[in-house]
Amino acid sequence: MHFLNNLVNPESGERLTLLYYLLSFVSTMFVTYIGIAATGSTLSLFFNRKGLKKGNDIYRHFARNLIDVALPGKGVVAALAGLPIVTIILIYAELLYNTNADVTNFMTASAILVISGFMFLIAYRYSFRLEGFVESYKKLTPSQKSEIGDASLVDLDAMEISAHQTRRRAGLFGTAMLWIGMWVFMGGSNLALNSQAWPQDAGTFAVLFSWTTIWSFIHFITAAVVIESAAILFFFYIWDGGVGAANNEAYSSFVKRFAMNAGLLFAIVQPLIIFIDLTLVPSAAKDGAVFGLAGLGLLIAFVLVHFFYRMLRLRKVYLGSFAFIGVVVMVGVWMTAKGVSFSKSNQAHYQLMADNYDKMLSELPEVQTAKISGEKIFTQTCSACHRFHNRLVGPAYNMVLGGYEGKMSKLEDFIMNPRQVLQGYPPMPKQGLNQAQVKAVAEYIMNVYQTEEKNGTATYTK
Repeated sequence: MHFLNNLVNPESGERLTLLYYLLSFVSTMFVTYIGIAATGSTLSLFFNRKGLKKGNDIYRHFARNLIDVALPGKGVVAALAGLPIVTIILIYAELLYNTNADVTNFMTASAILVISGFMFLIAYRYSFRLEGFVESYKKLTPSQKSEIGDASLVDLDAMEISAHQTRRRAGLFGTAMLWIGMWVFMGGSNLALNSQAWPQDAGTFAVLFSWTTIWSFIHFITAAVVIESAAILFFFYIWDGGVGAANNEAYSSFVKRFAMNAGLLFAIVQPLIIFIDLTLVPSAAKDGAVFGLAGLGLLIAFVLVHFFYRMLRLRKVYLGSFAFIGVVVMVGVWMTAKGVSFSKSNQAHYQLMADNYDKMLSELPEVQTAKISGEKIFTQTCSACHRFHNRLVGPAYNMVLGGYEGKMSKLEDFIMNPRQVLQGYPPMPKQGLNQAQVKAVAEYIMNVYQTEEKNGTATYTK
């Protein structure tokens, strides 16, 4: 996807920093939702098959509710999966502008797999509705069925068979694509951290089957189970009145027991997962912020263990809200740590991008002078403390500017980084001007001074 280089331009250091933060935020949204969707669809397939095999309506009901929570609507899928992954691709294209990194290739492949997976899972979800229609028909009395006619019986039988086949195939394909898509996503994000591998073009197999990618995928799987467990407790019982699980005591007891046990089990292993994940971060990508975020992640993991243990022991479902928020924060810390590591390992390219941006601006002098007025900056900022002829808070310009003639870079440096030079005057505070503004105001005051010198009007009054 190197053609994306044609769609982006060098960015300033401030915008690059903003993009790193945006990448962490969007990745948190994407990973959290895919964790719910992938784990929810996997459990839905498992309990649907188990329910059909054993004739257990609780399992089948649970399977239906799981996929309803995972895919509440096409708009949610677009907002929490489609838009974030496209944004992630564009951010990586911007941050890795003019490099040989194949990160955007991996992210694009991940996007194709994930979006295709959701298309299959939407069909899987609708198969439950089709089955519900058939089951509703079967509950009709013989007289009601006779009014519909025998032809409809044949059609409904065919519809029931079609629903089962669609559910089995679409569910398997969709779920597999989500998991594989996240495996590729982890491969791309880990490649972004390893800047030394960019020029070597290690290849798809080497990236996907590297130990760091495999471990990151294991990290995602275990975190996804915790995410799904908290989501079940939150969406089944708390959000918008829940999905009706509390109305059936046997069903409610089963759901709570399953979610709390699964959440506790996989929350317990998170501290070890986070610790090992930290050891696998490339040396060039480590700094104090990464270690600090890892410590925060460990703390949140221990808090989640406490929440799930309290819920399991005391059956306090309301703690599911705190557990769900905690899980989202934990994923956010994980994605932020990856973003910081990416920024650290990418420091040389980061500086090159910023330099290219400054160079691009320097090649547009007419635009800069047209936009920045040195006189306006002097009037709004400098004139509060300085005049040309009289002393105010600072010395008169006509008293000091003679020492800077032919030394404009020295004058600009002083304005950018002021320091006390003359006794009897307070040190000038920093004015918060950028380099282009400093250049404009320095040229303005020097031009005024030299014009007065030439005309013989450059006086100084104490």
